[in-house]
Amino acid sequence: MASTPFNLPLLLTWLRIVAIPLFVAVLYFPADWLSERQANVISMWIFIAAAITDWFDGYLARRWNQTTSFGAFLDPVADKLMVATALVLLVGHDTRTFIVITAIVIIGREITVSALREWTRRDPTAASEYLAAMAPSASKDSAVSGFARSLAREDPESAVIWARTITNEASRVQTMTQAGQAWFRRDPTAAATWLQGAQLP
Repeated sequence: MASTPFNLPLLLTWLRIVAIPLFVAVLYFPADWLSERQANVISMWIFIAAAITDWFDGYLARRWNQTTSFGAFLDPVADKLMVATALVLLVGHDTRTFIVITAIVIIGREITVSALREWTRRDPTAASEYLAAMAPSASKDSAVSGFARSLAREDPESAVIWARTITNEASRVQTMTQAGQAWFRRDPTAAATWLQGAQLP
């Protein structure tokens, strides 16, 4: 992982965070500054631009070998802040039941995944065993595999750790391969270092 403290991919991530107050402010500009329709259109384009930088910063970091530990931390934080802010604003403007429930589910999912990621880093075996125990006995491996695959995009290192606890060999190998590929795309140096020291199944 590159040691550069500041680079263009990291700047794009910071810009996504800085855009959040602007995203909020536009929707609350006085009516004589912007009509409601104009405010909605501008805020929509701010959100779209943020989504584009979300893809672009990761692409540039990998292509230019400018991935950093801080960038890996900050990128999902910026995503969650933007999404949570957008959902809160949406509920504030539209309180229909399905809108509120959707916002609760999405924000709840983000909080749960973040908590599981932290638990995985602290005690991956206990975390995976608990998740497996929550599922019917016939689908324990499927439960762990499904979570590991969903986790691979945001935290491939933890996904690999989870995948190693799958008892079915074919499912374990397939899930570890997918998580490992995601990890190599995000941080090839750390992934290679772990691979060299790991006792693979």
